[in-house]
Amino acid sequence: MFWLFLALLFSAVARAIAPLPKGLPCGIPFSVTEKRLDIFQGLMNGTIQNHQQGTADLLGHEGGPQPWPRNARNKVVIKYCYDYPSTRENLEQALEYEGFAVWRRAMGGGPSATTGYGFEFSEVKDTGGNPLYCVDGNDWNEKIPKDTIAILMEYQPNSAGSATVGYIHEPGNEQPRQMMMAISMDRQQQTIAHEIGHLLGLHHEHQRPDRDDFVHYRCNKIFGFLFKLDQLRRYIHDPKPPDLCDKILHAWQVEFSGVDFIKGEALGDWRYNPDKTPKSWPVNKADTPYDIKSIMHYPSWNEAVDGCARNRLSYCPLVERLGPGRERWIEDNLEPSKMDVEWVKKTYPWIAPP
Repeated sequence: MFWLFLALLFSAVARAIAPLPKGLPCGIPFSVTEKRLDIFQGLMNGTIQNHQQGTADLLGHEGGPQPWPRNARNKVVIKYCYDYPSTRENLEQALEYEGFAVWRRAMGGGPSATTGYGFEFSEVKDTGGNPLYCVDGNDWNEKIPKDTIAILMEYQPNSAGSATVGYIHEPGNEQPRQMMMAISMDRQQQTIAHEIGHLLGLHHEHQRPDRDDFVHYRCNKIFGFLFKLDQLRRYIHDPKPPDLCDKILHAWQVEFSGVDFIKGEALGDWRYNPDKTPKSWPVNKADTPYDIKSIMHYPSWNEAVDGCARNRLSYCPLVERLGPGRERWIEDNLEPSKMDVEWVKKTYPWIAPP
């Protein structure tokens, strides 16, 4: 029934808006916001807000996001399509130069035995080399494999981008549009590379279960904190800050952007449990030191209340711990860190063709 509803919603939006929904289901941050109400509806009506979703990942849990599979040649080919020609026109160069090229440079070049990794992104094309688009009329293009990432434009104000995490595959329930990335023209420099990290399976470094040893998180400095805490009264009696700040269901219920800061648990995509609550997954702690330089780590200003600045750290939601009474501003990370690269090479190592 849920899938029928989703299909009808998608079709209705397509007819009413032409072109189709220019936003996407996130598991992502804007970097992405991980609120998965009705993904398409939320992106169209603005209920999904803005933020961007290291070595932290969500992979390996039963039913959860997985690493992308290899083909018969031992290569991991991650397929993608643009929903419309207009999206391709707007995003093709950005996806290459702000995304793929940034990762290739960090990885030391293209996939090979020398660079030590074995994945690549590949746009789906016809036999003549012409791009195929995700949308055919009001429906998914049946010429495109269902496990293809859909690339969409994000048109909501103040948004940057969003993406699902890793490879989503439910045997016996294969559906299109399960993996998506939405990118805004108002994005930050690192947005696309950050979202590609999500697609590969990486999650926010600052959501690692051990993050409190390395950063100070002030949930009450997330923009809209008091308003969202008050909204939570619709779901629980006399809510307290920990109900909103530490419980992913409650943060999701009121669309609190702090959902992308919750320690040890995350929403990697838009799937639901039978009771219509969102599926969530444990954030794996990496076997590497905490990576403040990860492209998956939020900077201090992200989602902050007015007043957050280098000389006013007490107004910032996230700052680096340096010792008793000492904190430091967290910079924007514009490219994958050394540990991001190590994680990717470990997850998708080069394996020679048979």
